[in-house]
Amino acid sequence: MDELKPYNSHFKKLERGVNNKPIIPMETFNNFLYYGNASVMVKTKVDTHVNQVESNADRLAMVTERYFVDELYSHQITLETKVFKNIFQVIPKGLKTNDYLKITINPDSIIMKPHESLRELMEVKLNIDLGIEEPFMFAVNPVYVRDVLMLLSSLKIKSFKLKYTDSNLRPLMFEADDIQVVVAPVRLPNM
Repeated sequence: MDELKPYNSHFKKLERGVNNKPIIPMETFNNFLYYGNASVMVKTKVDTHVNQVESNADRLAMVTERYFVDELYSHQITLETKVFKNIFQVIPKGLKTNDYLKITINPDSIIMKPHESLRELMEVKLNIDLGIEEPFMFAVNPVYVRDVLMLLSSLKIKSFKLKYTDSNLRPLMFEADDIQVVVAPVRLPNM
């Protein structure tokens, strides 16, 4: 199998949903493949070199320091890829970038509640012992999360770590094996 096939597929989805946002093309830097846009950024270890451009080295080093440093994320929980991919599979196609899900992570459950414009979706509550002390709430574009979960599934990753901070304005990181994907939260007026 082509090592880059799952990433190419994910990158094409990001390109289609850009709406005039600048996109970082697939590039290799220090044996990691990077690509993304302002809402989703991917970093993964690969053996194949893609568009290795030294002129972008400073920019990609800055991306690493800004988003892909463990110290930036103070909390993490481990979740099953298949369970969450199946939950997010029901997200309708053609959502706008301002559509979002509010996700509340509690010590004993995860609750996902759709934005008003997504009223055809129902609130989903998954009872699961997460071993955390404090609840945390954030909002995300469900299409970006669904696409990340589909990428992890296509890579045959059974579980991933969801890393986050105490700020619901900071990005979330999906991490498994040699892949890290950062997803920007949706900034809500009441946050």
